[in-house]
Amino acid sequence: MVAQNTPNQRLNDLLNGGKANGPTPEAKLSKARSLAKKRFPYFTYGLEELMPYKTESIPTMAVSHDMKMAWNPNFVNALSLPEVMWCLLHELFHPMLNHHRRWLNHIGLGHLSIKEAHKVVAKDPRLQSTARDWNIAADAAANQKLEELAKMVRENLPEGYVSPATIGADYGQVCETYYAHVRKQKPDEPDKPDAPDEPGDDGQGEGPEGQNYGQGQPGQDQGQGQPGQDQG
Repeated sequence: MVAQNTPNQRLNDLLNGGKANGPTPEAKLSKARSLAKKRFPYFTYGLEELMPYKTESIPTMAVSHDMKMAWNPNFVNALSLPEVMWCLLHELFHPMLNHHRRWLNHIGLGHLSIKEAHKVVAKDPRLQSTARDWNIAADAAANQKLEELAKMVRENLPEGYVSPATIGADYGQVCETYYAHVRKQKPDEPDKPDAPDEPGDDGQGEGPEGQNYGQGQPGQDQGQGQPGQDQG
């Protein structure tokens, strides 16, 4: 005899996207955004501006300067709803804190458009190295903000994220300071490589739209800085 669903079970199924084994990744992402807006209403506008698109070309989540947010459904599916919420806020902080443009200014490419600048970066391994280091610094700067939010609501962030403590730096600093700290761990590399004045015409990848995640674009997570993932 097949047991009939109780009213509570049916309600639970509806809340979980109609599936007894839990919400779909899409439903979880939507609920996480709603939860973030409810708990932190002052970020509502920014959260609504995020434009998520699903992809398996990156392991976690990533965001571009113009608020396009890539997300891996397998990553989202493995997290709890609060963990997804913290990840969304993490991604939001990158464009809110202008991490993409600040990196270009710091390496001397601020006079170019983001699209042109990323063409230059795509051709120069030294600049790509600075992008990866800036990404670590940007994650530390963003996540210290998340830690402040977590304290406000008396919660702890999930373990395994990049923070000032994990990179051996003091709290309360800006991204540029964390970047300088990370670069000091690489004394054989110049802090500001000499970049060409003008971009070439054969740039690789798609840079500014945040598609070329393997190049270490600033403000895009590549399995390092996300709350809610195990860093091993």
